[in-house]
Amino acid sequence: MKRCFILLLISIFWSCNDPETASPINNKPDAPLDGQTLAWVLNEGNFGSGIATTSKIVVSNNQMSGTTDEFFNQNQNFLGNVAQSMYRIGEEYWIVVNNSQKIVITDLNFKLKKEIKGFNSPRYLVFDSKKVWVSDLYQNSFYQVDIGSKTIEKEIRTNSWNEELFLDSEEIWIPQTKDNKVLIYSILNERFVDTIQVSDEPFSIQSFDENTNLVLCNGFLSDDGDSKLHWVDKLTRKVVKTENLSQKIGKTSKMVIFNKRILLLSNHLYEYKNSGFEKLIDAGSHNFYGFNVSKSYIFLSDAKDYVSRGTLLRYQYSDSKLLDSTQVGVIPGFIFPLE
Repeated sequence: MKRCFILLLISIFWSCNDPETASPINNKPDAPLDGQTLAWVLNEGNFGSGIATTSKIVVSNNQMSGTTDEFFNQNQNFLGNVAQSMYRIGEEYWIVVNNSQKIVITDLNFKLKKEIKGFNSPRYLVFDSKKVWVSDLYQNSFYQVDIGSKTIEKEIRTNSWNEELFLDSEEIWIPQTKDNKVLIYSILNERFVDTIQVSDEPFSIQSFDENTNLVLCNGFLSDDGDSKLHWVDKLTRKVVKTENLSQKIGKTSKMVIFNKRILLLSNHLYEYKNSGFEKLIDAGSHNFYGFNVSKSYIFLSDAKDYVSRGTLLRYQYSDSKLLDSTQVGVIPGFIFPLE
């Protein structure tokens, strides 16, 4: 059952764009420069038996295309099994490779610099200028890593496995997926300072505005569980509003908040606004699996049958018009836009 849950939930990690600092929307984006790199895509590969690959998405004559495996091209070696999530920290990329129990660190051209091992099943991370914190699927804990030495400093125990960590100022909000709670951990005092009760399987936490964080609860572990979206007041730590997503758009696997737009991936891509849901992009024959956005584009991945090579689709951000698509690797999940 947990494996099915993973397949439904893995996605891109969440966007590196902070909603308060993101670039303004460009409703008529200029055509990308020829040869420009638009994004990176992590292709998970099949759990346990597959090889994770990385696709570099470039533009030529305003048509995007993807490399088969940029990490292998640069290092003549494979990344590992299940490429989970990816982040830029300074002049490095940190790539979380779930089933290979490691974080792979490269330069910005994907040349290998170091691997950090010692995790059980790492998933997602958050970071400040000195430390990185990493969630784990099987360990019922999260890890603190020093950026300078690139070593695990401590393991911080929790009551459940944890998914997408969220750094809010000097606090980490931790979705306790099995425990149906959000823990709040002070990185200054190095202790837990609060607990918020939420719905089934909290997965993703993101900032909506200076007063409110949104918590996406997936509800995938049980057939009768509902996906719900909670608005949480950051000062009082209270849930002030809840939407039952299952009743309106179905069980929901991923959320991205960009320029205060709330985008949610179920079978189709939806936007929540004015207490209602608008279908932005119909999946049609596609098996949408991961998505992310930039100031100009919405990127969606099609995992097809989870065995064949998948596809990355590019839509215009302003009007959701399909622009083009390109073949990538097996089970394309995490999408890291660059523009």
